Amino acid sequence: MFNKFLFAQRKPTSHPRKIRTSRNIGMSLAIVGCIALGLGFSQNLHPGFDLVNLRPGVGTPSEFKPVGIGGMAFLPSGDLAICTWGGSQRSEGELWRLSGVVDAKNPSGVVPVKLAEGFREPLGLRLVDGTLYLLQKNQLTRVVDDTKTGNYTGKVTLQNVYDKWDYEDGNHHDFSFGFLYKDSAFYFNTGIHPPRKNGPDRGALLKVDLKTKTHSHFAGGMRNANGMAFGPEGQFFSTDNQGQWLPANKLINQRFGRNYGHNKGDNAFQDQPESPPVVWMPKGESAFSPAEPLWLTFGQFTGQFIYGDVRLGAIRRIFVERVKGEYQGVVFPFIEGAALEAGPNRLEYGPDSSIYIGAAGGGTQNLGGAGNWSWNNKFTGLQKIKENGKVAFEMKAIRAKATGFEIEFTQPAAATAGNKANYKIDRWGFKPQAAYGAGNKEFPTTPAVQNATLSPDGRFVTLELAPADMAHHPQLSMKSTFFRFTLSNINAASSGTPILHNLAWYTLNNHGPADFLGCMDKNNPAFNAQAVYDDGLQCNKSGTARIAARTEAGLPGVTFQQGRVHINVLGDHQVSLVAPDGQVLSTVKLSGVSNYLLPSSLKRGVYAVVIKTPVGTLNRVHLVL
Repeated sequence: MFNKFLFAQRKPTSHPRKIRTSRNIGMSLAIVGCIALGLGFSQNLHPGFDLVNLRPGVGTPSEFKPVGIGGMAFLPSGDLAICTWGGSQRSEGELWRLSGVVDAKNPSGVVPVKLAEGFREPLGLRLVDGTLYLLQKNQLTRVVDDTKTGNYTGKVTLQNVYDKWDYEDGNHHDFSFGFLYKDSAFYFNTGIHPPRKNGPDRGALLKVDLKTKTHSHFAGGMRNANGMAFGPEGQFFSTDNQGQWLPANKLINQRFGRNYGHNKGDNAFQDQPESPPVVWMPKGESAFSPAEPLWLTFGQFTGQFIYGDVRLGAIRRIFVERVKGEYQGVVFPFIEGAALEAGPNRLEYGPDSSIYIGAAGGGTQNLGGAGNWSWNNKFTGLQKIKENGKVAFEMKAIRAKATGFEIEFTQPAAATAGNKANYKIDRWGFKPQAAYGAGNKEFPTTPAVQNATLSPDGRFVTLELAPADMAHHPQLSMKSTFFRFTLSNINAASSGTPILHNLAWYTLNNHGPADFLGCMDKNNPAFNAQAVYDDGLQCNKSGTARIAARTEAGLPGVTFQQGRVHINVLGDHQVSLVAPDGQVLSTVKLSGVSNYLLPSSLKRGVYAVVIKTPVGTLNRVHLVL
């Protein structure tokens, strides 16, 4: 929520600063004493996932306590690089390399080595062409590996790449969040805080061009959009935090030239109409302080987002659909409370197909304690989760229909799911106001479910509402209608197990059938001949339109070429094709420059091609059929 930090004010630190690197640190943690168990078991952990804690030495004098993880990036060796926030208004951020995380079943084999320190609140980290880039509050920094291996096992050199965007060092809300790399440019969000005069560089999605060493405005009108992700069609998605003139948290689809409503009068696109969110996430319900989203590219929730929340201490899940060109969707509970060490701030896929969770926290002492941007007064946490093959009975998706909504379950539901009395719906709109968090609901109603029709296979239930309840209120301040679903007495047909979570929050922007979002056979009526991904990847329009691909940024040597993956890697390597549900379909061994041909029989979905070398996973290519 990034609101009124209760931190004691400190004299601003000017820059450039004295940043200490591994030249004068040469430090690793020696883990002594009793090692805490790594496996986390809790009723709040999703049954379809296993969890491993990764901070060595918990409960000992050598406990590894990263002070708010602001960014994560995997190195070619499989080691994990992290940067730490360090606290508000401080230059105490650090850069670490952690070995052993991929193979870890508990924290005992994880070895942290500090590479550099003294950064000003770094909240972004990316590996691009074998080099780490770190986003500080006021600077984009290149971290050069002096060993030239790309694995950062020795000394590093820090270089100021760019620092020309508008920034006020004494303003605790002048964050720089992110960040993503595409087409020789970095993209990141900047924070904002009234009543300060904020220019167009604040509350903006900025593009820093590495070739011209200039920056430009990609989108405007954000408040404090903490974290970005590539999502469907390769587009940018960010969460934004509620506050003055922003009545609720939200997930937004950031497109060029768009205005997202905040920073009125100062943002670069203030003359444009306000773009709706993908989903609203009301404070205290589906979010408090949402952080970085992650688009899931395989597993049972392929094509959905998850996001962490540093104040709620939870990870939530979002199903999205595009209707009349705009994304909208629904938020579900996912992982809650006790399973997590602290509030999740950063999420990153690892080479082992696990999702790595980097936590952060703030408060009166900057690092934990009562106050804002903190869950249970905690500030440190590093864990990973991985699917275990179990499928819990829960809502998988909710889709808007002309006369109501369709709920999809992960398993067949019992007959009680066809009883309209088991569904309660609340509906309202949002009104932006100057006061922080003040009375933002407008036109609240409780629509009656007129009919509930369960499909023959028990996987879908259609809820019918009155036409007026599906229409936008004519006096809405913002063109989005919000629906909260509360389910009761809904059980799995086979086992009788109650539904895992009974709450969901849907944001309705447009009425109508969902747009088609993939590549299909060109003879299929649903085939979109204009389907082009934002990062320049096109659906194949000749014969069977098979693949659009995105190679994870910063991992060289692998490209996609017309139905095959071209691998330019020295020595032997293993290539695996992973299905959307996480199943490994095939594995082959290749050597040197080679081509991995994709099977022509693949069905629609998001696949992954994983290339492993003797020293670890080198790359993953996401394939969208």
